[in-house]
Amino acid sequence: MAGILALTPNPSVVLADPLREGDALSIPFVLKNEGHLPIYSVLFSCRMNRVRSNAFIIDDSEYRSGPTPIEKIRGGGNATIPCFMQALRGAMITEAVVEVAISFRHALLPWHTTEVAFAFEGLKTSSGRLRLSPRPN
Repeated sequence: MAGILALTPNPSVVLADPLREGDALSIPFVLKNEGHLPIYSVLFSCRMNRVRSNAFIIDDSEYRSGPTPIEKIRGGGNATIPCFMQALRGAMITEAVVEVAISFRHALLPWHTTEVAFAFEGLKTSSGRLRLSPRPN
């Protein structure tokens, strides 16, 4: 049984440093393949689920970035992908929920098998800036 689990892909998404200081929506995502085998035909996209600012509110938006195609991520490897939200650049955002979705093909199967979603929530820091963090399940 342990041998079968070792062949199972284990993707995860974490946050990198912001591309623009103080702009939580400029943070690229790092897609990690924590499994032993490579994953192929990876498609990465992100979506603004909820964004609030002093000027507007976006709820359950279809505003998406991507999908960004990645040919292969080796076992233990990663890829850094920005989530471009240019339309929101410069806005004074007070709250945000960003959802990241990935789909990929397992090394042992000829078709796309999996779609995994990760959510990140913008939380205000003591300095009043928005910081993205993984959203609790």
